[in-house]
Amino acid sequence: MTAAAEAAEGRAGSRRGIGRLGRLVARRARFVIIQLAGAATAAFFLIRLVPGDPARAIAGPAASEQVLAVLRRHLGLDESLPVQFWRFISNLARGDLGDSITTGRPVFEDLFQRAPATLELISATMIVSLLVGVPLGFAMARRRMRGKGKAIFGYAMFSGSIPDFWLALILAYLFSYTWGILPPPIGRLGFASPPDRITGFLTVDSVLAGDLGTLWLALQHLTLPVLTLTLVYSGLIVKVTNAASEEAMRAGFNDLYAGVGVRRRLTDRRLIRLALPPVATVSGITYGFLLGGAVLVEQIYSWGGVGQYAVQALRGADFAALQGFILLAAVFNIVNYLLVDVVLWLVDPRLGRAGSA
Repeated sequence: MTAAAEAAEGRAGSRRGIGRLGRLVARRARFVIIQLAGAATAAFFLIRLVPGDPARAIAGPAASEQVLAVLRRHLGLDESLPVQFWRFISNLARGDLGDSITTGRPVFEDLFQRAPATLELISATMIVSLLVGVPLGFAMARRRMRGKGKAIFGYAMFSGSIPDFWLALILAYLFSYTWGILPPPIGRLGFASPPDRITGFLTVDSVLAGDLGTLWLALQHLTLPVLTLTLVYSGLIVKVTNAASEEAMRAGFNDLYAGVGVRRRLTDRRLIRLALPPVATVSGITYGFLLGGAVLVEQIYSWGGVGQYAVQALRGADFAALQGFILLAAVFNIVNYLLVDVVLWLVDPRLGRAGSA
């Protein structure tokens, strides 16, 4: 086969691969509306089971029944649940999530302002968890019966049992108040002014603005919440990486490479590639867990993200804000798992991409 024919075959294979990926995304996208409808229905009815009265939260405990009745009529809470649900779905179809009784602003605007803070926190945690968890899991597979392997195994088993809010308080007390190494938990920048909003990620916006001082301050404030979530959630990545690496080590090429003198680095690279699919899957699951795990951590560190917003809404029986948070979490997880499918298609040779080669 000539070089031109090989190049043409390669381009045709790439087009077939892209077509398979497009069909994969299209199949997943067909269920988005159903998933969102289910999330909206669950959000509406489950929140009504939460103890609390929005009218009393607004008027206070000393309000009379007449005042509460007027407020309930104003909020539409005096109507039947089917009528309230129909109004909620109708407004949702227009992109209206309602107004928050906690902030007095549209819920959509509140979520738009606060979502970047949470995404920056959990994305940084996910990156650090991968940088820590994958090497530790691989090292654990290599040193299963040695002291280091046992230490890593102990951490992996213990990490999932640590309450994140308790660890956040301990780390804040040690690093901020006892040792004074890191700034206290008073938000993303403390009392400093944020850079001009471009992405909403303070680290990214500081870089784009060329403000290294604000970047350093943002990284300092980011350290403790990221450390908290990493210590709690990276254990699952360690365990799955360890199991996948051990499975890859039982493959026939491992002994073959050792017998013919292939360098350890090349063998390890091949092992890591074989272990990538389960690691990618558990990373997507962990990323989804982080959105819920960040709720109490945000509250402790005064982070100002959607997690802290949800806690405030729960305290005030703010139905609209809680519904908005649940829907945001549903959209986040739908997109997250779609990206996991795409990553698996890229790294797993057993999926459609293998047929395009």
